[in-house]
Amino acid sequence: MKIQDAEKIADYVCSMFLAKHFIRFTICGSIRRNQPEVNDIDIVAIQKDESEYGFGDETLDATIRRINEGNPAELMLGNKIKRFFFKGISI
Repeated sequence: MKIQDAEKIADYVCSMFLAKHFIRFTICGSIRRNQPEVNDIDIVAIQKDESEYGFGDETLDATIRRINEGNPAELMLGNKIKRFFFKGISI
């Protein structure tokens, strides 16, 4: 995927879905290195503590499950690493 397309997807996913779950985050990997072709989108983040969520607020894992467009078997929701698919690219 062209870097311009990957940047748009990364910005959209972060602003629309993920930013509310993070204290701080940055887009890194191929996008940060300004590579012309991007295979996946890497985001490094400090996640909010679960105690900071209000009653009924959607958790990060629930958000990822909702927006994942890939095979559920390929979804990864570990404590430190999360992997999902959006618009045909691995995030």
